[in-house]
Amino acid sequence: TVVEETFTVPPPAEALAEPALLNDFTLPPLPQTTQIETISSDESSPPAMAPPPPIEESVSKVNQQPIEGAPSELPFYDQGYVCENCQELECSDGDFCYDYDEISPVVVLGVKGGTDRTLTDIRAFLPIWQDDLELLFGDVRGRFDDDEANEGQFGIGYRTLLSPDWIFGVYGYYDLRKTNQRNRFNQFTTGMELLSEEWDLRINGYFPNEGGKNSNLLNGVSNGTIVSNVFEERAARGFNVEVGKRILHWGRYDTQEVRWFVGYYKFDNDASGFSRISGPSTRLEFRSYDLPFLGNQSRLNAGVEYTSDDIRDDQTWAFLRVQIPLAPQANRKMLSPLRRRFVDMPVRNID
Repeated sequence: TVVEETFTVPPPAEALAEPALLNDFTLPPLPQTTQIETISSDESSPPAMAPPPPIEESVSKVNQQPIEGAPSELPFYDQGYVCENCQELECSDGDFCYDYDEISPVVVLGVKGGTDRTLTDIRAFLPIWQDDLELLFGDVRGRFDDDEANEGQFGIGYRTLLSPDWIFGVYGYYDLRKTNQRNRFNQFTTGMELLSEEWDLRINGYFPNEGGKNSNLLNGVSNGTIVSNVFEERAARGFNVEVGKRILHWGRYDTQEVRWFVGYYKFDNDASGFSRISGPSTRLEFRSYDLPFLGNQSRLNAGVEYTSDDIRDDQTWAFLRVQIPLAPQANRKMLSPLRRRFVDMPVRNID
Protein backbone atom coordinates (compact mmCIF):
# COMPACT_ATOMS: atom_id res chain seq x y z
CA THR A 1 0.00 0.00 0.00
CA VAL A 2 1.39 3.43 -0.95
CA VAL A 3 0.27 6.43 1.02
CA GLU A 4 1.25 9.89 -0.19
CA GLU A 5 1.37 12.71 2.30
CA THR A 6 1.94 16.29 1.03
CA PHE A 7 2.79 19.18 3.26
CA THR A 8 4.27 22.60 2.80
CA VAL A 9 7.81 23.31 3.92
CA PRO A 10 8.29 26.98 4.80
CA PRO A 11 11.01 28.75 2.78
CA PRO A 12 14.35 29.58 4.38
CA ALA A 13 14.68 32.80 6.28
CA GLU A 14 17.04 34.26 3.61
CA ALA A 15 14.45 33.85 0.87
CA LEU A 16 11.87 35.70 2.89
CA ALA A 17 14.21 38.59 3.40
CA GLU A 18 14.87 39.27 -0.36
CA PRO A 19 11.47 40.90 -1.22
CA ALA A 20 12.03 43.45 1.48
CA LEU A 21 13.73 45.78 -1.12
CA LEU A 22 11.15 48.30 -2.42
CA ASN A 23 12.47 48.40 -6.04
CA ASP A 24 12.92 44.63 -6.34
CA PHE A 25 9.94 42.85 -7.75
CA THR A 26 11.40 39.39 -7.20
CA LEU A 27 8.69 37.07 -6.06
CA PRO A 28 9.35 34.72 -3.19
CA PRO A 29 10.16 31.20 -4.24
CA LEU A 30 7.37 28.74 -4.63
CA PRO A 31 6.74 26.54 -1.67
CA GLN A 32 8.53 23.27 -1.78
CA THR A 33 6.68 19.99 -1.53
CA THR A 34 7.94 16.77 -0.21
CA GLN A 35 6.46 13.38 -0.88
CA ILE A 36 6.77 10.75 1.78
CA GLU A 37 5.94 7.23 0.88
CA THR A 38 4.88 4.85 3.62
CA ILE A 39 4.80 1.29 2.57
CA SER A 40 3.21 -1.30 4.77
CA SER A 41 2.54 -4.89 4.15
CA ASP A 42 0.83 -7.71 5.93
CA GLU A 43 4.21 -8.94 7.07
CA SER A 44 5.02 -5.67 8.83
CA SER A 45 1.57 -5.24 10.47
CA PRO A 46 1.57 -5.74 14.19
CA PRO A 47 -0.10 -9.00 15.28
CA ALA A 48 -3.72 -8.74 16.44
CA MET A 49 -3.96 -8.58 20.20
CA ALA A 50 -5.77 -11.42 21.96
CA PRO A 51 -8.86 -10.44 23.95
CA PRO A 52 -8.18 -9.96 27.65
CA PRO A 53 -8.91 -12.97 29.82
CA PRO A 54 -12.22 -12.84 31.71
CA ILE A 55 -12.05 -11.34 35.15
CA GLU A 56 -12.99 -13.80 37.84
CA GLU A 57 -15.32 -12.27 40.36
CA SER A 58 -15.44 -13.34 43.96
CA VAL A 59 -18.78 -14.97 44.47
CA SER A 60 -20.56 -16.33 47.44
CA LYS A 61 -23.19 -18.96 47.98
CA VAL A 62 -25.41 -16.46 49.68
CA ASN A 63 -28.53 -14.70 48.74
CA GLN A 64 -28.13 -11.53 46.80
CA GLN A 65 -28.46 -10.96 43.02
CA PRO A 66 -27.80 -13.54 40.28
CA ILE A 67 -25.08 -12.77 37.73
CA GLU A 68 -26.67 -12.22 34.32
CA GLY A 69 -26.35 -15.16 31.98
CA ALA A 70 -25.80 -17.79 34.70
CA PRO A 71 -27.04 -21.23 33.64
CA SER A 72 -30.50 -21.67 35.07
CA GLU A 73 -30.11 -25.41 35.51
CA LEU A 74 -27.48 -24.95 38.23
CA PRO A 75 -28.51 -24.55 41.88
CA PHE A 76 -28.61 -20.93 43.00
CA TYR A 77 -25.42 -21.18 45.05
CA ASP A 78 -23.45 -22.27 41.93
CA GLN A 79 -24.87 -19.59 39.64
CA GLY A 80 -22.60 -16.86 40.94
CA TYR A 81 -24.64 -15.09 43.57
CA VAL A 82 -22.70 -12.19 44.97
CA CYS A 83 -22.75 -11.66 48.71
CA GLU A 84 -22.49 -7.96 49.50
CA ASN A 85 -21.08 -8.56 52.98
CA CYS A 86 -18.85 -11.55 52.23
CA GLN A 87 -15.13 -11.63 51.61
CA GLU A 88 -13.32 -14.47 49.85
CA LEU A 89 -10.60 -15.99 52.02
CA GLU A 90 -8.08 -18.75 51.55
CA CYS A 91 -8.87 -21.63 53.85
CA SER A 92 -6.35 -23.89 55.52
CA ASP A 93 -6.92 -26.66 52.96
CA GLY A 94 -5.90 -24.37 50.08
CA ASP A 95 -9.45 -23.98 48.82
CA PHE A 96 -11.50 -20.80 49.11
CA CYS A 97 -14.10 -20.02 51.72
CA TYR A 98 -16.15 -16.96 52.51
CA ASP A 99 -16.25 -14.62 55.46
CA TYR A 100 -19.85 -14.04 56.61
CA ASP A 101 -21.77 -12.37 59.40
CA GLU A 102 -21.57 -14.86 62.27
CA ILE A 103 -24.68 -15.45 64.36
CA SER A 104 -24.19 -14.99 68.09
CA PRO A 105 -25.76 -17.22 70.75
CA VAL A 106 -28.57 -15.38 72.49
CA VAL A 107 -30.68 -15.50 75.64
CA VAL A 108 -34.33 -14.45 75.44
CA LEU A 109 -36.26 -13.22 78.50
CA GLY A 110 -40.03 -12.97 78.16
CA VAL A 111 -43.34 -12.46 79.90
CA LYS A 112 -46.79 -13.29 78.52
CA GLY A 113 -49.97 -12.31 80.31
CA GLY A 114 -53.29 -13.88 79.37
CA THR A 115 -56.94 -14.07 80.28
CA ASP A 116 -56.48 -16.96 82.73
CA ARG A 117 -52.77 -17.09 83.60
CA THR A 118 -49.41 -15.36 83.25
CA LEU A 119 -46.31 -17.04 81.81
CA THR A 120 -42.65 -16.16 82.20
CA ASP A 121 -39.93 -17.87 80.22
CA ILE A 122 -36.21 -17.91 79.55
CA ARG A 123 -34.72 -19.30 76.36
CA ALA A 124 -31.24 -19.97 75.03
CA PHE A 125 -30.65 -20.11 71.27
CA LEU A 126 -27.25 -21.71 70.65
CA PRO A 127 -25.62 -22.00 67.19
CA ILE A 128 -23.83 -25.35 66.98
CA TRP A 129 -22.50 -25.02 63.42
CA GLN A 130 -22.98 -22.34 60.77
CA ASP A 131 -21.74 -21.02 57.46
CA ASP A 132 -23.11 -18.60 54.88
CA LEU A 133 -25.84 -21.07 53.83
CA GLU A 134 -26.74 -23.23 56.83
CA LEU A 135 -27.27 -23.14 60.58
CA LEU A 136 -27.51 -26.00 63.06
CA PHE A 137 -28.75 -24.80 66.44
CA GLY A 138 -29.87 -25.88 69.89
CA ASP A 139 -32.86 -24.36 71.67
CA VAL A 140 -33.45 -24.74 75.42
CA ARG A 141 -36.50 -23.17 77.12
CA GLY A 142 -37.95 -22.98 80.59
CA ARG A 143 -41.53 -21.79 81.13
CA PHE A 144 -43.34 -21.06 84.39
CA ASP A 145 -46.87 -19.84 85.05
CA ASP A 146 -48.60 -18.32 88.06
CA ASP A 147 -50.73 -21.44 88.58
CA GLU A 148 -47.84 -23.70 89.64
CA ALA A 149 -47.41 -25.36 86.26
CA ASN A 150 -44.12 -25.34 84.40
CA GLU A 151 -42.39 -26.82 81.40
CA GLY A 152 -38.91 -27.52 80.03
CA GLN A 153 -38.23 -27.82 76.29
CA PHE A 154 -35.04 -29.17 74.73
CA GLY A 155 -34.73 -28.85 70.97
CA ILE A 156 -32.41 -29.00 68.00
CA GLY A 157 -33.03 -27.43 64.61
CA TYR A 158 -31.57 -26.92 61.16
CA ARG A 159 -32.07 -24.04 58.71
CA THR A 160 -30.75 -23.57 55.18
CA LEU A 161 -31.23 -21.28 52.21
CA LEU A 162 -33.41 -22.94 49.59
CA SER A 163 -33.06 -19.97 47.22
CA PRO A 164 -31.83 -16.39 47.42
CA ASP A 165 -35.12 -15.44 49.11
CA TRP A 166 -36.29 -18.44 51.19
CA ILE A 167 -35.04 -20.26 54.28
CA PHE A 168 -36.22 -23.80 55.00
CA GLY A 169 -36.11 -25.14 58.55
CA VAL A 170 -36.89 -28.30 60.49
CA TYR A 171 -36.73 -28.88 64.25
CA GLY A 172 -37.59 -31.34 66.99
CA TYR A 173 -38.16 -30.96 70.74
CA TYR A 174 -38.52 -33.11 73.81
CA ASP A 175 -40.86 -31.49 76.33
CA LEU A 176 -41.21 -32.16 80.05
CA ARG A 177 -44.43 -30.72 81.46
CA LYS A 178 -45.72 -30.48 85.03
CA THR A 179 -49.33 -29.52 85.66
CA ASN A 180 -50.88 -27.74 88.61
CA GLN A 181 -52.21 -31.20 89.65
CA ARG A 182 -48.60 -32.33 90.26
CA ASN A 183 -48.72 -34.69 87.29
CA ARG A 184 -45.80 -34.96 84.88
CA PHE A 185 -46.14 -35.50 81.14
CA ASN A 186 -43.62 -35.66 78.35
CA GLN A 187 -44.08 -35.26 74.62
CA PHE A 188 -42.22 -34.90 71.33
CA THR A 189 -42.78 -31.94 69.06
CA THR A 190 -41.58 -31.61 65.47
CA GLY A 191 -42.08 -28.87 62.94
CA MET A 192 -41.18 -27.39 59.55
CA GLU A 193 -41.00 -23.79 58.41
CA LEU A 194 -40.43 -21.56 55.39
CA LEU A 195 -39.16 -18.04 56.07
CA SER A 196 -38.46 -15.04 53.85
CA GLU A 197 -38.09 -11.33 54.50
CA GLU A 198 -41.84 -10.96 54.00
CA TRP A 199 -43.48 -14.34 54.82
CA ASP A 200 -43.68 -17.07 57.49
CA LEU A 201 -45.19 -20.51 56.92
CA ARG A 202 -44.98 -23.25 59.57
CA ILE A 203 -46.61 -26.44 60.80
CA ASN A 204 -46.03 -28.24 64.13
CA GLY A 205 -47.03 -31.69 65.36
CA TYR A 206 -47.36 -32.64 69.07
CA PHE A 207 -47.07 -36.27 70.22
CA PRO A 208 -47.48 -36.96 73.98
CA ASN A 209 -46.44 -40.42 75.18
CA GLU A 210 -48.24 -40.50 78.52
CA GLY A 211 -51.64 -41.92 79.40
CA GLY A 212 -54.21 -40.59 81.84
CA LYS A 213 -53.26 -39.58 85.38
CA ASN A 214 -55.28 -38.81 88.47
CA SER A 215 -56.57 -35.28 88.94
CA ASN A 216 -58.33 -33.40 91.69
CA LEU A 217 -60.38 -31.49 89.11
CA LEU A 218 -63.69 -32.61 87.68
CA ASN A 219 -62.85 -30.71 84.50
CA GLY A 220 -60.54 -27.92 83.42
CA VAL A 221 -57.23 -27.07 81.76
CA SER A 222 -54.10 -27.41 83.84
CA ASN A 223 -51.29 -26.68 81.36
CA GLY A 224 -51.96 -25.49 77.81
CA THR A 225 -53.33 -28.57 76.06
CA ILE A 226 -53.40 -30.84 79.15
CA VAL A 227 -57.03 -31.21 80.19
CA SER A 228 -58.71 -32.65 83.30
CA ASN A 229 -62.08 -34.40 83.05
CA VAL A 230 -63.87 -36.72 85.50
CA PHE A 231 -60.85 -36.53 87.85
CA GLU A 232 -58.43 -37.69 85.15
CA GLU A 233 -55.81 -35.61 83.42
CA ARG A 234 -54.61 -36.26 79.85
CA ALA A 235 -52.32 -34.58 77.35
CA ALA A 236 -53.76 -34.09 73.88
CA ARG A 237 -51.94 -34.76 70.63
CA GLY A 238 -52.46 -32.54 67.62
CA PHE A 239 -51.05 -29.92 65.27
CA ASN A 240 -51.10 -26.24 64.46
CA VAL A 241 -50.41 -24.30 61.26
CA GLU A 242 -49.59 -20.62 60.85
CA VAL A 243 -49.03 -18.10 58.05
CA GLY A 244 -47.49 -14.69 58.68
CA LYS A 245 -46.86 -11.56 56.61
CA ARG A 246 -44.75 -8.48 57.26
CA ILE A 247 -47.18 -5.60 56.89
CA LEU A 248 -44.96 -2.65 57.91
CA HIS A 249 -41.22 -1.99 58.02
CA TRP A 250 -39.08 1.11 58.37
CA GLY A 251 -35.66 2.30 59.46
CA ARG A 252 -32.22 1.59 58.05
CA TYR A 253 -31.93 -2.11 57.17
CA ASP A 254 -35.61 -2.48 58.20
CA THR A 255 -34.74 -2.39 61.88
CA GLN A 256 -38.41 -1.85 62.80
CA GLU A 257 -41.22 -4.02 61.51
CA VAL A 258 -44.73 -5.29 62.22
CA ARG A 259 -45.89 -8.82 61.33
CA TRP A 260 -49.37 -10.31 61.34
CA PHE A 261 -50.02 -14.06 61.75
CA VAL A 262 -53.14 -16.20 61.35
CA GLY A 263 -53.42 -19.91 62.10
CA TYR A 264 -55.46 -22.92 63.12
CA TYR A 265 -54.92 -25.63 65.77
CA LYS A 266 -56.48 -28.98 66.64
CA PHE A 267 -55.81 -31.30 69.64
CA ASP A 268 -57.55 -34.51 70.66
CA ASN A 269 -57.09 -37.88 72.40
CA ASP A 270 -58.77 -41.27 72.31
CA ALA A 271 -60.20 -41.27 75.85
CA SER A 272 -63.95 -40.98 76.25
CA GLY A 273 -65.31 -37.84 77.83
CA PHE A 274 -62.54 -35.59 76.54
CA SER A 275 -63.57 -33.04 73.93
CA ARG A 276 -61.49 -31.89 71.01
CA ILE A 277 -59.63 -28.59 71.29
CA SER A 278 -59.67 -26.72 67.96
CA GLY A 279 -59.99 -23.19 66.73
CA PRO A 280 -58.38 -20.17 65.06
CA SER A 281 -55.47 -18.10 66.27
CA THR A 282 -54.04 -14.74 65.32
CA ARG A 283 -51.06 -12.68 66.47
CA LEU A 284 -49.83 -9.13 65.81
CA GLU A 285 -46.14 -8.62 66.57
CA PHE A 286 -43.79 -5.64 66.59
CA ARG A 287 -40.04 -6.26 66.27
CA SER A 288 -37.15 -3.89 66.82
CA TYR A 289 -33.63 -5.07 65.89
CA ASP A 290 -30.13 -4.00 67.00
CA LEU A 291 -31.19 -2.10 70.08
CA PRO A 292 -28.91 0.85 70.97
CA PHE A 293 -28.37 -0.29 74.58
CA LEU A 294 -27.64 -3.95 73.69
CA GLY A 295 -25.89 -3.65 70.31
CA ASN A 296 -26.01 -5.66 67.12
CA GLN A 297 -28.12 -8.84 67.01
CA SER A 298 -30.26 -7.80 69.96
CA ARG A 299 -34.02 -7.67 69.55
CA LEU A 300 -37.27 -6.56 71.18
CA ASN A 301 -40.55 -8.39 70.45
CA ALA A 302 -43.93 -7.14 71.66
CA GLY A 303 -47.45 -7.96 70.61
CA VAL A 304 -50.89 -9.38 71.25
CA GLU A 305 -52.34 -12.84 70.55
CA TYR A 306 -55.84 -14.31 70.43
CA THR A 307 -57.13 -17.92 70.38
CA SER A 308 -60.63 -19.39 70.62
CA ASP A 309 -61.93 -22.96 71.19
CA ASP A 310 -64.71 -24.79 73.06
CA ILE A 311 -62.52 -26.01 75.95
CA ARG A 312 -60.52 -22.93 76.85
CA ASP A 313 -62.96 -20.34 75.44
CA ASP A 314 -61.57 -17.06 74.15
CA GLN A 315 -58.04 -16.25 75.28
CA THR A 316 -56.28 -12.94 74.81
CA TRP A 317 -52.57 -12.50 75.49
CA ALA A 318 -50.02 -9.69 75.52
CA PHE A 319 -46.31 -10.48 75.43
CA LEU A 320 -42.90 -8.83 75.64
CA ARG A 321 -39.51 -10.47 74.93
CA VAL A 322 -35.95 -9.16 74.90
CA GLN A 323 -33.19 -10.99 73.02
CA ILE A 324 -29.69 -10.51 74.47
CA PRO A 325 -26.63 -11.62 72.45
CA LEU A 326 -23.89 -13.41 74.37
CA ALA A 327 -20.91 -12.76 72.05
CA PRO A 328 -18.70 -9.73 72.79
CA GLN A 329 -20.17 -6.63 71.21
CA ALA A 330 -16.98 -5.92 69.24
CA ASN A 331 -17.33 -9.29 67.48
CA ARG A 332 -21.00 -8.87 66.53
CA LYS A 333 -22.01 -7.59 63.10
CA MET A 334 -25.38 -6.26 62.05
CA LEU A 335 -27.23 -9.02 60.21
CA SER A 336 -29.04 -8.45 56.93
CA PRO A 337 -32.88 -8.64 57.01
CA LEU A 338 -32.82 -12.20 55.61
CA ARG A 339 -29.89 -13.53 57.63
CA ARG A 340 -31.37 -12.38 60.93
CA ARG A 341 -34.34 -14.66 60.19
CA PHE A 342 -31.99 -17.54 60.94
CA VAL A 343 -32.14 -16.34 64.56
CA ASP A 344 -35.96 -16.32 64.83
CA MET A 345 -37.12 -18.64 67.59
CA PRO A 346 -39.23 -21.54 66.28
CA VAL A 347 -42.85 -20.71 67.08
CA ARG A 348 -44.69 -23.55 68.80
CA ASN A 349 -47.07 -24.19 71.72
CA ILE A 350 -50.72 -23.21 71.81
CA ASP A 351 -50.93 -21.70 75.28
